[in-house]
This record gives sequence, structure tokens and C-alpha cells, in this order.
Amino acid sequence: MKFQDFLLTEKQIIIQGTKGKKYGNIVLLAGGSASGKGFATKNFLEGDLYKIRDIDAVKDAMLKLDKLKGMYPEIRGLDLRNPKHVFQLHVFVADKRIKERTLDLLLQNIKAGTLPNILFDITFAKPKEPLDAIRRLIQIGYDPKDVNFVWVLQNYYIAIEQNKDPERGRIVPDDVLLHSHENAALNMVKLIRSEIPDLADKSVFDGKIVVIFNNPDNTVYFEPSPNAKKSEKLVIKDFKYLTLKEKGQHIITDKDVQKELYDQILKNIPKTANTKFLWPDAQK
Repeated sequence: MKFQDFLLTEKQIIIQGTKGKKYGNIVLLAGGSASGKGFATKNFLEGDLYKIRDIDAVKDAMLKLDKLKGMYPEIRGLDLRNPKHVFQLHVFVADKRIKERTLDLLLQNIKAGTLPNILFDITFAKPKEPLDAIRRLIQIGYDPKDVNFVWVLQNYYIAIEQNKDPERGRIVPDDVLLHSHENAALNMVKLIRSEIPDLADKSVFDGKIVVIFNNPDNTVYFEPSPNAKKSEKLVIKDFKYLTLKEKGQHIITDKDVQKELYDQILKNIPKTANTKFLWPDAQK
């Protein structure tokens, strides 16, 4: 069976198996900083069906609250176009344990039988953080088969340019950007190889693994009509992604699929001492 047989060409990835399903599903959306996870959520996933837990959105809200009500003087006046300020805000939020508190609020009124879809926008730089959240969600009734990982794999050097985009709301420090792409790749490879023991346990995770190849040359748009205005949004016709594991099944080990996956990883991740030993069998 060829790699292409595993590629779906529909306009959206239907993680739940049923289009429009609003309950019971968890997506861990992994990828380095500036890799286009927000774009993927809006355009490739059914993003409007999820409660989205994005710590960057929380940071933005905290800055607005301080501006309106003076609640956080420690971060007053920070400019997210300044990488040093971005890092300062990150440290402040980490010290306040905001991630844990936002999850508490999210789960406050959840009842079994009406478990909302939740999407975690993460880098996956530290597996322990999403793992703790997954365990809590399973305890309140989510099924491990409905816990899914989606890796937004974008070329690191494209992410560097996107990080500098004047229309982007924040500029991540260069070292943070690099480490986020390194660690996202290292941990997603470990997940795919079942080398993260807790996530290799089917009582914790047994859902899908999807890899989106989120580079411009992998996204095809419908041709705009001759009378279309320049401000009109282009509509995505197709994009390239790989479903590497289906719900309740094993990782696909077909050689063509694995080779294409390896090639894409090697092509797109940063070339550093930490990543040069990834997928050595792909180079044979």
C-alpha cells in the first residue's frame, strides 16, 4: 500500500469520526512556535466545535485586564513585539500557575455525558503538562480512544520568517522558537515510536495521531472568481496531512508511509545537535 492511500483530500480533518460532533473529544495540537497552529485550527480542523485552551490567548487577556482594571502591574506596558517582553510575560504566567488554573475553570461545570470537545494548543515541549491534563480528563469521563494528537509540522525556517511578520501579534525570542521546534519534534517522534511510557499506555491514550504538513506548497486554494475583491478570503481546496494512527488501532508501519513521514520530518525540523539522530533509518 502506498503513502498516498493514507492521505485524505477532504477540506477538513474529521477527528471525531462524525462531522459536527460537539462532545467527548480531546485534541492535543502540537507544534513549535509560529508553526501555524491557529491557522490549522481554523482551516484544517473543525475549530468552532472545540473549547480551545491556548495559553497565549490567556496572556493576551491578562494584558487587557491590566490595561482596563490595573490587575497585573507586573506585566503592565509589555509589548509583545519585543521578544524580551514576550519572555517576561511567559515567566510571569508560569510563576502564577495559570495553566493549571485555566484547566480548573474549564472543568468546573463539566458533567459526564456532556463532555465538551477540548483542544489544547501546545508546543509539546514538555510531555508531563498535557499528560497531567489528559489524566484529569479521563478521570471525569473522557475515553482514552477520544484523546488525539495532531502535529502541525511546519518548516522551521518558514516559522522564523513568520515570527518576524509585522502582522503577527507577538515575536518569540529566537532561542525559545528553536527549542520549541526541537522539542516538539523530539517528543512527537517519541510518541510515534511509543517511547513515552505513560502515553504508550492505552488506558491513557488510544486515539488518532495526525501529522499536518503545514507548508505553503502543501496547501491548495480554490481559484478566486474574476470579480472577487482583494479583501476576500481565499478558500482552501486541499492540504496535505497523514493519519498515522486511527482511534483504537496501532501505528501504521507501512514502509512507504513511514519513509514519507521520515522525509517530511528531516526536511522541516531544525538541523541541530539535538535532532540529527532522529529517524536514522530513513537515511539508509
